[in-house]
Parts: sequence; structure tokens; C-alpha cells
Amino acid sequence: SSGINAEYGEYLRKYTCTRDLDWLKNEDVHLLNVTDSEFIFARMTPGIDIYNITKHPFLFFAQSDHVEELGIIPTDVAIDFVKNWNRDNTNITVLHFIARSGSTLVSNLINKTGQFRVISEPGPLFDISSQCTENPVLLSDPRTVATLRAALLFITQAPPGTNIFLKNHVVDLDHMHLYQQALPGIREVFLYRSLRPWYTSYMSMRVIMFALDSVPSFSLFKRLLDHHRFRSMQFMNRMEAKGLDTVEKYLLYYAVHQVTKFISLCAIRDDLTAYSYESLVENPKAFISHLLDKTGVGSQWAELALTAMKEDSQQSNDIINRGAIAAIKKKANIALDKASVSFIIDYAEREHGIQIVGENLKIANVPCQWNTAREQ
Repeated sequence: SSGINAEYGEYLRKYTCTRDLDWLKNEDVHLLNVTDSEFIFARMTPGIDIYNITKHPFLFFAQSDHVEELGIIPTDVAIDFVKNWNRDNTNITVLHFIARSGSTLVSNLINKTGQFRVISEPGPLFDISSQCTENPVLLSDPRTVATLRAALLFITQAPPGTNIFLKNHVVDLDHMHLYQQALPGIREVFLYRSLRPWYTSYMSMRVIMFALDSVPSFSLFKRLLDHHRFRSMQFMNRMEAKGLDTVEKYLLYYAVHQVTKFISLCAIRDDLTAYSYESLVENPKAFISHLLDKTGVGSQWAELALTAMKEDSQQSNDIINRGAIAAIKKKANIALDKASVSFIIDYAEREHGIQIVGENLKIANVPCQWNTAREQ
């Protein structure tokens, strides 16, 4: 199915069966994936808190590690099932971001307040984005909005009055405008980073991900990881077809593309705010105070949130340890070549009017950007 690679799709067909709607009422059943025709749910091991991000930094990994059984609900049935669900969407804040920009740290800061259920990178949002990337016609299809609405409602189920901080998946932001259509009133923010340190961090993680030879080959996690690798390579092939003939150019293009999509929404909406990773590092208290006010919860929780700065935001990530990461980074010797830097500076200015300045290639003149200077 669209958005799911062949190997992972075969796995799901083998171990999944169609369920009736009563099965969804089990409190341990959660949405796992969305294909172009089906919602795939998983019944989790009872007693496992998959939303505890101090133990499970990424929801899609937590789910895949604790699946008891899988079940399929046709997409149209799932959409109809939640048709009359009503909730206060203003207590949902969605964090869109460029990977390697501090999104996990921000999620942990928010989580530390105890005022939110933090949902980190649910797989269905990646699936829907992938389908839109593969077939852009879906971006204007009302059924896509209905599918996204149903997915978001299943993902954010919680007792009345619960504040939700939803860290989106690492997705292409071409479909970001659909979130407000799906759940009117939700709050949305965007996190990004200067290009040079972002590129170094992202390339380090790519090296690390492809070095994960110790992951059990038959686990659902391994199949999910293969799925995401596959999607990344598909997108890479499309970028090469556009003349982006090196990894460096492709990744820099991706980062600017994401920022551009957010800026385009700022032109027609005044409720959006962009935050830079650098502003978080420069003044954590001002950053988290502003963000907490943006969520509607209030900056009085900022001091408590900041206690998470003393912790490793991915300390419970047992995929690989920090020592392995450091060793791989040291061997990688990652650097940007001058041709790629010249390419992205010229491309950003020529195509989008975005200025990239300084040694770290800071993305300047973002119209909806918050920074500490504005607060002073």
C-alpha cells in the first residue's frame, strides 16, 4: 500500500486481521500505521505506558516493541467511526520541525512540567505525509483531510481537559496546511536550526542509523526501521532526478524546503511561531517561557521545565548507547564542501528570498521567527 514499503506491508498482511469496532474500545489498542486504504491498530502489552517519553522517547518505537496483536480497520470505516467525535482542539499543540533541531529536548522540557501528555513521533503522521509526497494530488483531496483528522483523533485520545503536546514525525511539510483543516483551533509551532550544525548532526545520525547491525532482524522494530530507510531512499532518488546530485545538496535543499513551507503559511496565518535551536541554547528560560505561553498553559511552569536541561533527553533510548554514537561521529569526519554551501545560499535567495548568513549558515529573515532579542 502507498506509504508502506513492500517488505513491511507483507509483514503486516501476515500478522494482521480485520477487527470489528468493539476491539477499538480496548484501552490498550492504539493506532500504529495508516495506509491508503486501512488504519492499522496494535494492542499493546498491558501496563506499558507508551506515552512515558523518559522511557520511550519515540512513540513508533515504543509501540513496535510492545505489540501483542495487530488489527485492520478500513479507512472509510475509521473516518466514519470518529465523525461525531468532538473535543477542544485548542489544548493540542503540534511541534513541526527539521530533524536534529532539538525537538526531543523540547518535548522533554514540556513533559517535565507534568501538565501535558507528550506524544512523540507517531507513525501514522509519517504515513500520511509519505502518501502526499508520493501523490501530490492528495494534498487537495478532502479525503486526505478526513484521514488526517481521524488519525489525529485516535492519536490524541485522552481524558477531557488533557493538554496534548504532539511532536510530529520527521515528515515533509508540504501537507502542514492540512492540520488546521483537520482539527480547527490547534496550535502549531516550528523548530529549525542553522544549516551547518544541522547538516553535521543529521549526517552523523545517518551514519549511525546505517550502522545499526545489532538490531534483531525479525523484530517489528527492525522492519519499521527498514521501512523508514526505504522511504528516505525513495525521496533521495526523486531529489537526484531534480539535479540535486550530491547528498550535501539534497540535505541542504531539504532543510530550506521545510523552512520555506512554514514561511509560506506565515504569509496567510498570524497564529504561527518559528523557534530556532540556537535561541533555545542562548536563553533556555526565555525560550520555554514563550513556548509554554504559546501552548496556553502558561510560563509559570518554565522553571520546572528547565530541570530537564540537566538530563539526557534520550537517556532511555536503548537502540544504541552514547559511546557508540561518539565513536561513529569521530570516524565519520563530516564536513560541508564549498560547492554545496554556494549552491544553497544561491538557491535560497533566488528561489525563496531567504538569506543564509554567517559561518554556521544561519537562516535569516524568517517572518514568523521568535528569538530572545525580540523579548529583550
